[in-house]
Amino acid sequence: MKIRRIWTDKNVRLDSLVESVEHFLKMKGFTVSKRKQIRFGEQFLIVAIGKHEDGSHVIIEGKILKKKNEVIIELSAGEGPISKVDALANLFGAGYVTLRNVKSEEVLIRLEPEFYVYIDQAMINLTKPSP
Repeated sequence: MKIRRIWTDKNVRLDSLVESVEHFLKMKGFTVSKRKQIRFGEQFLIVAIGKHEDGSHVIIEGKILKKKNEVIIELSAGEGPISKVDALANLFGAGYVTLRNVKSEEVLIRLEPEFYVYIDQAMINLTKPSP
């Protein structure tokens, strides 16, 4: 499952926006790691590890990038690079991985509305006037 949103005509510093995404996920109990990449524009990759209500681990992967006049935030559960390795493990009998992906999707679905309210406000606060 993947959620994606595009903002146009937003003049924000991407690293400040990434800090807002990271702060939101940490407020929700996730441990977050991030990595910056520069190719075809600036982008950050995020991996957030948290807990499902039953205590099992969930993984949400994210991509935050800026292209020309667009800012794109994409969060996924069960679809990113980590999940591809998990799919291979499933072939060898690790069915718990599929269950973890389903639980990660549940968590992402619950977070989505609150996440976008938080990020919309962050966009307002972080938008710099155009020169």
